[in-house]
Amino acid sequence: MTRELVEHSSLVEQSADTPAVLVVDDELHVRMLLRSALVSWGYTVDLAAEGLDALERLTQRTYDVILTDINMPRMDGVTLWRNAVAAGHPGTWILMTGLAPPPVGCFVPVLYKPFQLGDLRQMLAHMLPVVAH
Repeated sequence: MTRELVEHSSLVEQSADTPAVLVVDDELHVRMLLRSALVSWGYTVDLAAEGLDALERLTQRTYDVILTDINMPRMDGVTLWRNAVAAGHPGTWILMTGLAPPPVGCFVPVLYKPFQLGDLRQMLAHMLPVVAH
């Protein structure tokens, strides 16, 4: 399997009751770690390496949760969130950052890196209680 195919494929067959998560992070190891955890928890997962790629994915599919890093090249996570919301893409957003908090007026849950996977799982359980167990 090529790297591109691995990064852009869902590892769980999507059904009507399987929430879909889009993970957006410019660091490959972060994307792979999060995909592994999310798939093991029963989510369908797609990956994007940066904001412009994520915007394209949002036009192709509806995601229940978009988990995005804030600090990325070409388009940061806050700009991605603003553009997606303005374009009417549904979904619940979670921002990840190891740096400063998101700007004022950005009312989105934030996970501060490094975070424990249990913290993400708990956050998802509150957002999508049917799957996270």
